This record gives sequence, C-alpha cells and structure tokens, in this order.
Amino acid sequence: DRYLFQGLLRRDESSLFGSDSRAKTFYGISGAYRITEDFPIDGIQELKIRAARGTAGLRPSYIDRFEVYATGGGTFSKSQQGNPDLEPALQTEDEFGINMTFLDRFDVELVHAIRNTEGAFLAVPLSPAQSGGFLSQVRNAADISGRTTELQFNARVVRRPNLSYTLTLTG
Repeated sequence: DRYLFQGLLRRDESSLFGSDSRAKTFYGISGAYRITEDFPIDGIQELKIRAARGTAGLRPSYIDRFEVYATGGGTFSKSQQGNPDLEPALQTEDEFGINMTFLDRFDVELVHAIRNTEGAFLAVPLSPAQSGGFLSQVRNAADISGRTTELQFNARVVRRPNLSYTLTLTG
C-alpha cells in the first residue's frame, strides 16, 4: 500500500521499417511512494510522489519507406526516394509527479514530463543529379525534445445520492 512499482517490456514489429530494423524492444518502469501511509497529515487523505521512465517507437507514414512518383501534364516525375534503412524513432519520456487529496473534497496533481525523440522522421532534400532524379528521402534525421508541466485541480462541489457536480481546472 505504500510503495507502488510497475515494469513493462514490449517488442514491436512493423513492415514500415527497413528489413534490418523491423523489430525493436521498448521498456517502461514506474514507482510511487504514498507518504500519508507512513506519516498521517491532518486534512490530507492522500499525498503521493511518483516517477516513471518509458520508451516507445514511433512509426513513419506508410508512404515514407517507398519511392514516390508525381504526375502532372500527362507525365511521371520522381519525387521521393525510398529508404529501406528507415528505423523507428525512439521516444523516451521521464515523468515526475505529486498527487494530493485533501479535505475529502479536493484533488491536486502536478506533473513534469521531459520527452526526447531520437531519429525522428524528416524529409531530407536530395540532389537530383546524385539521387537519380529524386527530390527528397525520408530519413531518421531529426532529434526533438520537449518539456511539459501540468497542474490540475479537481473539486467535488456537490455530492448527493442523486446529484454530483465536479469542477476540474487544468493548466
């Protein structure tokens, strides 16, 4: 009841990736500590801190691995060169949070998440002379990161057997 742990191991396979990159393994792990199980605090029913880390693979669009030709004026022209080496983009997220329930009516949740994506998909311009006439190729060529902080407040305004009203604010 005090310490909460969870683990996950997952293997994904997709034909959207190149033949050498069809399968990847991802993981997730999380833990929490319910402080109020060890230290009762007047007016606070639940005080919990938590942390998690997980990975996931992002898939490209169906067309990103294949050669694409454009049509116009009754002719075909090369547009996108296929990429048989396309791999899943690896997204890693770290999340830290605190949850509190107090006065038997209110809940507050504060979460901070850090997300990094390595090998995100990017249409890279090509020299038509070097690529045999193709203008671009989708590659694992970008790294993206982001940070998010979210605060949520929940109030159970009315609690009756036949009627309940809850107000939630999120920012």
